[in-house]
Amino acid sequence: MVAPALWPMPRTVHPTGGLISSARDQLRYARFHLGDGRAADGTPVLSPAALRAMRTDLGPGGTLGVEIDGVGVSWWVHRTAEGVPVFQHGGDWPGQHSGFFFVPERDFALTVLTNSTSGPALTGELFYGDWALRQFAGLQNPPAVPRVLTAAQLAPYEGLYLARDVWTPPAVSTEVWLELSAADGQLRRRLIAGDVTEDLYMAFYRDNYVILLDDDGQPTPTRANFVPGPDGRIAWFSMFGRLYTRQG
Repeated sequence: MVAPALWPMPRTVHPTGGLISSARDQLRYARFHLGDGRAADGTPVLSPAALRAMRTDLGPGGTLGVEIDGVGVSWWVHRTAEGVPVFQHGGDWPGQHSGFFFVPERDFALTVLTNSTSGPALTGELFYGDWALRQFAGLQNPPAVPRVLTAAQLAPYEGLYLARDVWTPPAVSTEVWLELSAADGQLRRRLIAGDVTEDLYMAFYRDNYVILLDDDGQPTPTRANFVPGPDGRIAWFSMFGRLYTRQG
């Protein structure tokens, strides 16, 4: 059942949640992108070249929960250990969580839509983890074995980082601080946003790339990365699509 009147959405934030969809709709959309640019009834919509163009000439890579080789229009290109690209896009709204990806070389697609409070755990497992990719497409994320680094190796990444988020509704700008410090060969990540304080840990698995750890110190599927500035020093930290600027 769709009740648009129950979905207040100012036009200014339509890019973040202005489209109401369903799993059935999204799988039709996946079938279109796995095809030749024609609709289900044979009507030409986009040329095969236009479909390919949406997935090429990528912007910068890094991480968006998973490792990415770049961003197209508007697909994240999810890197895999086998070198087969996965094209995906996900999003969240208060109470709503989604994940969507397709693999042209495997003729496979998956969508996850949930309004459960535990929904992020499901999307994390299926969208950022690689169980579904391994099970149905024979692919997996690049390996991420946590390393234990020395205090000297961790020192270039320590410090305060700041991002400004706009939460809607209501449209309120919030400062989110990250205090990163060395702890037992890993980085402790203290998140401070208003009255909320959260301590979590991250471990490096390759230069400038970290994997987030759970409360028991075990790796989660989620990855993040540091970005050097022009002088080679670490200037930013990228996590969940948010860029935190190092202060000082």
